[in-house]
Amino acid sequence: LTIVGAEGELEAAMQARFLEATFAASTDTAALDNATQVVHMGALLTEASATVILADVAQLLQSVLKQDEQNSSALTVSVITRGGVSLPNIPLEGDVPPTHAGVWGLARTARTEEPSLKLRCIDFGGFIAGAEDFANVVARWVLSLESSSEMEVAVRPASENGHGAAFVPRLQRSTAVESTLTSVELFADATYVFTGGTGGLGLVMARAFVERGAKHLLLLSRGGRVPADSAAEWEWLEGSGADVVLAKCDVADAGSVRAVLDQATASMPAVRGALHLAGVAEPLQLMQLTSEHFERTYAGKVQGAMNLRGALDMSALDFLVLFSSISSTFGIARQGSYAAANATLDALAGYWRGFDEPVWSVQWGPWGEVGMVANAGGADRVEASGLGLSLIHI
Repeated sequence: LTIVGAEGELEAAMQARFLEATFAASTDTAALDNATQVVHMGALLTEASATVILADVAQLLQSVLKQDEQNSSALTVSVITRGGVSLPNIPLEGDVPPTHAGVWGLARTARTEEPSLKLRCIDFGGFIAGAEDFANVVARWVLSLESSSEMEVAVRPASENGHGAAFVPRLQRSTAVESTLTSVELFADATYVFTGGTGGLGLVMARAFVERGAKHLLLLSRGGRVPADSAAEWEWLEGSGADVVLAKCDVADAGSVRAVLDQATASMPAVRGALHLAGVAEPLQLMQLTSEHFERTYAGKVQGAMNLRGALDMSALDFLVLFSSISSTFGIARQGSYAAANATLDALAGYWRGFDEPVWSVQWGPWGEVGMVANAGGADRVEASGLGLSLIHI
């Protein structure tokens, strides 16, 4: 057994329970020699940022895959997270921000790219406090799952014991969403904000809002200009009679978001809704991912969502919709950092709803004419995923 990322009191507590374990860094390939199980605990270090944790997990997986094929296929990697996944009708105990949610998105992509990789995510809620208790529970579940085929396990409190109960995902058809769908009314005397507003999908959404009665739109764009291939959609908006304001704004910069919103809305009606569409995707394989890739992807998608929420009056909003992707649930090859960021968006939406805020995340499938899949061979990657997905057409 090799334990990665444990430090301080947690490392000492784990050493007391695994006397023969090797403690190592994620890049120490020598520590993986002859190992049959590796446990990554770096996510439990409270001072570590989401991108630092992701980069460390990616480095560990890269180290595992660099080992000889026979050893890596026999090796099980267990990544421990806290509050990284939410469960239906089971609220997360305590105030645990979903910092670790991206690890689950990355893991799903890693399993897609490397089918022989035995990568297990074990998530604990907020019901465990202290290094000793955490070490007890982690040891219990790591050993209990040693021969299990389950690769995703969420441990939550159980009244009959202090070790919790395990929940695992199952795919089934649901009618819950269809039964609760209601139309959202758009108001002519309200402003609607779009991040990534001049992207292909942003302009499509803007037009849809105008066609449904919106008269005031604020489109935020990092470049502050409309791409040449989107000129037709922009011309339609300009000729629609709606008040469409285009503002240059880096959503990864909280000050920029707040300044632009304050300036624009001083002469516009109150904001009643927002769509967060900003983001970038770098199609890279797991072995190519570095901390810089996670930081770039998180800047627009995750930090951008947090900055937008922080600059808006959430009590006055009818909705804030975060544009996510099915990659966060199923994992798509060469989309590790993108899946991680989208998984975090999904988790943030649920976390913010816990504060009674009208925030939702939509895991869109691949769009045919616009968006990231429409560019750079994205359709080929969707087909290669084996998920049987159909493109969404405008």
